Amino acid sequence: RSRGLGDVYKRQINPRNNADDEASSYEILFGIDIYSRSNYIALMQRMITQLESADFFGTSVDAEIYEPDTAYYHVPMETKYLIEEVT
Repeated sequence: RSRGLGDVYKRQINPRNNADDEASSYEILFGIDIYSRSNYIALMQRMITQLESADFFGTSVDAEIYEPDTAYYHVPMETKYLIEEVT
């Protein structure tokens, strides 16, 4: 894991809307980690706005963690993206 602006990683892919035992869409859950030494709230708000404009949904933010060894605030987030009509 890097110690920069943040990390994004895929946590899981869940099939949705099963029809005839075939998945017609997938919901992808992404984990996002923001690292900031200051003003992480503004960065987090910009991130949420950008995610929503790119059709991500269900974004949640966990409590920030201060990491004294690096002097960074760590803000864990999760968001979802739906891929429809998978063939």
